Amino acid sequence: MRYLAVVANGDYVTNRRISGVEHITIAEGVYVLYDKENKVLFSSPADSLVYLELE
Repeated sequence: MRYLAVVANGDYVTNRRISGVEHITIAEGVYVLYDKENKVLFSSPADSLVYLELE
C-alpha cells in the first residue's frame, strides 16, 4: 500500500509518500510503517504527524 504522510515541526511542514507499506504500529507515541519484510520504511512522533492518508 502507499501512504501520504504530512509531518510538521513548528512552522516547517513536509509531505512524504511512502510505498510498500505492509502494516503500521503506534508504540510509545511513535508511528512506525513497515514493509512486508518487517523493515522500517518511516517513523514519526505522533505529535508531529499531522495526518496519514492511504493513497
